[in-house]
Amino acid sequence: DAQESRGLGDVYKRQAYAGESVTVRDSSGQVCYAAPMDPENACPALQSALDTVRSGAYGTCTVTVTPGEYRMTKSAVLASDMTLNLTGVTLLNDNAGKGNIFISPNRDRTGKDYTGYSALENCTLRGGTLDYAPGNTNGSCLLRLAHCKNVTVDGTAFLNNKDSHHAELAAGYNVRFVNCLFSGQTNQTESSAEAVSYTHLRAHETPEHLV
Repeated sequence: DAQESRGLGDVYKRQAYAGESVTVRDSSGQVCYAAPMDPENACPALQSALDTVRSGAYGTCTVTVTPGEYRMTKSAVLASDMTLNLTGVTLLNDNAGKGNIFISPNRDRTGKDYTGYSALENCTLRGGTLDYAPGNTNGSCLLRLAHCKNVTVDGTAFLNNKDSHHAELAAGYNVRFVNCLFSGQTNQTESSAEAVSYTHLRAHETPEHLV
């Protein structure tokens, strides 16, 4: 089928797909990017969708993944100014080595490391399940966030992590975990492993934000 596209380093497809896919829509509901997702390796399509948001060309966006089970063979870098809708979605950590399902950006477009709370802002993860692929015991967090502000994780399940935190947060301001499930964590080493590990929060941020 013919598709309208525009160049921003890559081709941004403007037609929603049926079946297993990811779609980015701007605040008006216009499709900014859409691509099919391979259930055995979902990261390339999902990362392209997140990079579409990070480009800043479309303002605040909603990224929606169609319900289903997908393997993540590489960590996906989140974007500011978006809602990531994972309702009905299970993402399996299938990194061959150490690796997470989602991480916040480490460096800006100039290659400079983020400081303060500027790496990830105004981001919501909604629903979904973050789990480990059967047999994968790489001992990494499912979600790792740093230098972030105004981030909400709402109704997400974190399952079956081994020898690590379900989620790790460092240098965060107004970061909330709401109605989340943490289950199936095992720790067979002497290192500590919590449901959510958090350090360097703003003075008024307290564990009560983990609802």
